[in-house]
Amino acid sequence: MNINMKLRFWILVSIVAISGFSQGMLLPLIAIIFEQDGVSSSMNGFHATGLYLGILIASPLMEAPLRRFGYKPIILIGGFTVASHLRYFHYGSRFGSGFC
Repeated sequence: MNINMKLRFWILVSIVAISGFSQGMLLPLIAIIFEQDGVSSSMNGFHATGLYLGILIASPLMEAPLRRFGYKPIILIGGFTVASHLRYFHYGSRFGSGFC
């Protein structure tokens, strides 16, 4: 394996680690916020289950866009989307609590 392939491998490993860390840290925070807002525990559980069901459903559908556009644009668009949504997470929690 040459140096370029090793670098790509570790970049992908880092991206997966950061994504897992953000999910692992965000789910307990959302659960605490929902509990403080009076959301039932079953609705809180549906929320946590929905995240992973969405990942499970979206994973097989990602192959075609990855082959068409490549890893780099998809990773950049996904990272930008996550960062922009996390920036407004606090403000959105005020609007979303009325739906539960």
